[in-house]
Amino acid sequence: MPRTVFLLGFDRTEHDLDCPDCGAMMTLVPHDQKIIYRCVRHRTSGCRGCHGAHPDGKPLGIPAPWPVREFRKPPHGVFDLLWRPPGSKLSRSAAYRWLQETMNMTPDQAHISRFDIAQCERVLACLRSEFGLEQEPCPGDAAVDGYFEVSLR
Repeated sequence: MPRTVFLLGFDRTEHDLDCPDCGAMMTLVPHDQKIIYRCVRHRTSGCRGCHGAHPDGKPLGIPAPWPVREFRKPPHGVFDLLWRPPGSKLSRSAAYRWLQETMNMTPDQAHISRFDIAQCERVLACLRSEFGLEQEPCPGDAAVDGYFEVSLR
């Protein structure tokens, strides 16, 4: 049941979320002047479960285990190239319409923060074929079959 919590000077609505990594409860916590959901076992067991939140406390997308969260980062970065930089190919709304049509999803479904690994791979392939956009390697990343290996430390 949602509850009100006071964080960073504002009332926020904390929603019931289970950690996708260990199953424990997640709570809203401040992080870099924003709020996120973090597993209550973070300090005791080192669980890496976390999830983004809107400023009001509503969860961003669907919580996912660590490997899926890592897999969502590259397609999100490449997708943002469609609309973020000055002189971008599309407006933000047009980019999300493209994502909806390409992935055959509703507006609520068409957010990379809701995607599984297969959907992430598919959207990367579509961004490559339709716009010529590629994931940029980070220094130290090892290429594996055209994708970059995800470190699961």
